[in-house]
Amino acid sequence: MHNYAYMQISALALLLGAAAFSPVPLLASSSGLNNIPTTDTAGNRVLVFQDYVTSGAQTTANNFVAFKTGWSFLQNSTSPLRMEFGMDGRTNPGDGAPLLQVKFAYQPEAKGPALCVGIANIAATPDQRARAGQPYSYFVASQSIGVARLHAGYALQSFGGNSAILGIDRSVRVAKRDLVLRGDAIQIDRGANWAASAGAIYVVAKHFAFEAWVTQPAHNRPASFTFKLDLIAAN
Repeated sequence: MHNYAYMQISALALLLGAAAFSPVPLLASSSGLNNIPTTDTAGNRVLVFQDYVTSGAQTTANNFVAFKTGWSFLQNSTSPLRMEFGMDGRTNPGDGAPLLQVKFAYQPEAKGPALCVGIANIAATPDQRARAGQPYSYFVASQSIGVARLHAGYALQSFGGNSAILGIDRSVRVAKRDLVLRGDAIQIDRGANWAASAGAIYVVAKHFAFEAWVTQPAHNRPASFTFKLDLIAAN
């Protein structure tokens, strides 16, 4: 688990890049880095509300709203089991019903890897899945190496959407506030291409954070840009 408290109460990731450059549409938000999920979750009984936009040279700007919350079990244990549940959707007219996501995370040893399993992009009906894409199931491991955290995992999705996922993040202090530098890479286009991203999240105030990143596929696609605001409802 990350040492910085806000990493447990802010929404750190979005499986969004694929929407701009791949047949795979938007996946429901799951805490992580830029375009990949990690073992991070929203904090215990904390609500996180988000508003974000993505745009690129070959796609129109799309706006999304989302929320997520976390729940910790076995809190008296040195290794509590953490759960996250969330929902998001596009605000553009005619873009379909909201999508759901859920994950479970566990870190057996304080200095060992954290592990999680989850599923995102959950639509309720066949018609909604035809528009939004199939559910996206994943496993991720995260390990601190002192100067940074490393993340690796694999995701399963029907119709050729399986993908390897890799990431790294490093936390620093800027103007007495936490800044997390983040980079990740994910397979796209049915495994024939990779999309890498670089960005950051800055905690502007106790209940407010700002995120931004750029995503660049390796082949035949322009870059896309994402900007996101997080409102954190916590004590």
